[in-house]
Amino acid sequence: IAYYAEVNSLLREHLPPCAERSSADVLLPGASLEDLAHLLRTSRKSELYLILPRLSSEMLAAEEIQTILKTLYFERQEPGIRRVIGGLLLSRAQEIGLNTLLAWFQQASELGTKIALLDTLALSSHRKVSGVVVEALQHPNEEIRKCASSYLHKLDHSESFPELWSALLRDTPEIIVRTIRYLSARRADILFRCLRNVFRHPDSQVIHEVLNVLEQLENPDYITEVLQLLRSHDQRIIAHAILTIGAIGDIDCGCQLLPFLEHENPDLRYAAAASLTRLEKQRSIIFLMERLRKESLDVQERLIGLLGDVGLQDTAPFIVQFAEQHIEHPHIVGAALHTLAALKHRRSLPFVRKAASKFPTE
Repeated sequence: IAYYAEVNSLLREHLPPCAERSSADVLLPGASLEDLAHLLRTSRKSELYLILPRLSSEMLAAEEIQTILKTLYFERQEPGIRRVIGGLLLSRAQEIGLNTLLAWFQQASELGTKIALLDTLALSSHRKVSGVVVEALQHPNEEIRKCASSYLHKLDHSESFPELWSALLRDTPEIIVRTIRYLSARRADILFRCLRNVFRHPDSQVIHEVLNVLEQLENPDYITEVLQLLRSHDQRIIAHAILTIGAIGDIDCGCQLLPFLEHENPDLRYAAAASLTRLEKQRSIIFLMERLRKESLDVQERLIGLLGDVGLQDTAPFIVQFAEQHIEHPHIVGAALHTLAALKHRRSLPFVRKAASKFPTE
């Protein structure tokens, strides 16, 4: 501004006189359709942003105006202008505007235009939108299907769409993940019929989403497939599978998690420990106590901690007995003391005194 203020000739060239009227100012009440059509055809983008919001529902319903709006939408390919036009047709023209957008969607062949129309139509709560989403989900173009997969909630819930769901669960990883999330939220039977096939998908994000579903369902029917994932080459999938086993609560599979307590990967060690403590409490206590008698000292130390995480005071006498049998091993005694401190069982006090006498410093 300081520069142009010093060069008055440039200032006059770039700033029109205030008396000059903008083309948007011509759009006053009573303006003819011919004047309006001329403005829409000739105005610059900045002026269109001023003109379009002034269009009334009667103007938007006029065939000539709709033809010009269609040209602006299809040929300008300006995202902002498209959003304004689409919003106006839905909000002010209502049923007529919705039908106009539906017709444009059928006529559009350019990828960006079709996706923009789909995004606009998805703003409507009208049941007709369901048909558009179904059509887009079956489109041969992946980008259009991916866009439509964001609007699964717009589908008519009174219809089951079995063939559509089967196709989507064989689509690209991103579309499969969105489909699984939607069907899982609705507890749709089609998902559980197809879930075993999805387990064999090569993409890790799909497998993670399937495991998320199983964690929420806590359904043991798929435990065999989850156990097979423990042999995966992807250690993140292994860790997730271990946690899923704990969420499902299948104690019979707990033995297969114990080797991971010694794995070099700390994420796998954590997953195994967390999963073992999530298993059904009463049965897991019996299981862990049995494993304590068989495992090496370092695994025994971890298992004592897991018994404390279960949080049942009934385990305190067993922990005391086991620690007294291994009183010569300070790590076992230390783990037992940490667990007993969490359980706060009075019967542990004599052992605590004995341990303090045996190891006056440690």
